[in-house]
Amino acid sequence: MAEFDEGWKRLVGAARAAHEPLEGLSAQRVRELARLARRPRVASAHERRSLVALAALLACVLLALVPWQRQVAELCESASMSLASLPARVPRPPHPPSGALALEALLDLTPFTTESPR
Repeated sequence: MAEFDEGWKRLVGAARAAHEPLEGLSAQRVRELARLARRPRVASAHERRSLVALAALLACVLLALVPWQRQVAELCESASMSLASLPARVPRPPHPPSGALALEALLDLTPFTTESPR
């Protein structure tokens, strides 16, 4: 994503720096530039080295966990059991009264008046 942003920043900078379009650009040069723009970008050596280093790091982590394979499996199993029992431990919200019961309660209320009691 950073490379994408960097590319857009360079493109915007170049567009702002260009004052007048080049008049000496031939049709052959335009076709060549369009062909270069359509060509897929090849990953750089730095990116490939980073991916290889990340893969090696993940392999080392997996190999380091092999002696504790049983403990990791038990941890995953206990976590899945606790997550499965979570809905039973969370209390249910109270149910609102039915519409008929609410209407009956509203009709039983004393009417409101604007007069003050004496």
